[in-house]
Amino acid sequence: SAHEWAMTAGVLALGVLIGLFTGSLVVITRVPDIIVTLAMAFVWLGAALMVLNTPGGAAPDWFKSLSVGSFLTEWLPRALVVMALGIGLVWVPLRRSRLGLSIYAVGSDRTAALRSGVDVPRTRIAAYVIGGLFAGCEEAPGSPVLRDGKKVKVVRGMASLTANVDRQALD
Repeated sequence: SAHEWAMTAGVLALGVLIGLFTGSLVVITRVPDIIVTLAMAFVWLGAALMVLNTPGGAAPDWFKSLSVGSFLTEWLPRALVVMALGIGLVWVPLRRSRLGLSIYAVGSDRTAALRSGVDVPRTRIAAYVIGGLFAGCEEAPGSPVLRDGKKVKVVRGMASLTANVDRQALD
């Protein structure tokens, strides 16, 4: 319904605003990214508890159904189609854009990116905005599990324990 679409758009817009705020805090205060990100996670969790009776939330059923079942044929999972669309609509254009290249450069070496003419503060904020957009989706990559009565996503990212162990093994 129109109400569900409006709510979904509102949550995604809120994710963008939160990303903008967090990225701006990182750039302006020059506090390490991980400290600001964790601190803001606690702030937003507290804000959510002021609105909700219990931690959590849910995506509308129509949104969840986008990645369940098959598409056109039983041999083509709908989740694969959604992933391909995500790659085609987000990753490919971002990877080929000036912003995407700037994010890659800043993530690799901030000093080299700055010397190459990249506006490092603006690029860092843009990366947080994009992250905020994706954080607005409950259907972010990862397997939902219950831990201490809370629904959490298990993901493997740069800061995950598995990635850190793998990285240490390479050093």
